Amino acid sequence: MRLKREEIWDTMDEQTKATYGREYLDEIYNNLLGIFKMLPDDLTPVIRAMRSGLLSKRPRERYPCGAGADFVTYIFGLLPIWISDKVTMSMSAMPKTAKPRIQMIQ
Repeated sequence: MRLKREEIWDTMDEQTKATYGREYLDEIYNNLLGIFKMLPDDLTPVIRAMRSGLLSKRPRERYPCGAGADFVTYIFGLLPIWISDKVTMSMSAMPKTAKPRIQMIQ
């Protein structure tokens, strides 16, 4: 994954590099590494849920996978959208502190 990060940086044009900066890319990379450590090694439940949804004549709205996913799915259906959006954003892969540089347009 480290090589991919370098490849992404090397293929960016200079304007994009100036807009986002190396720190932005590094922060997103480090955040993704932290998320990957929390993910399970066995993705079989996810693959089964996807297969079930794709092959079903009447697919469901959601296919919860993993421990506690049924509870979260149930609760999200009861919450107002703005609260469920806040919760979802708090679990986002994008770090809250990563922001592109702001440049003045002349």
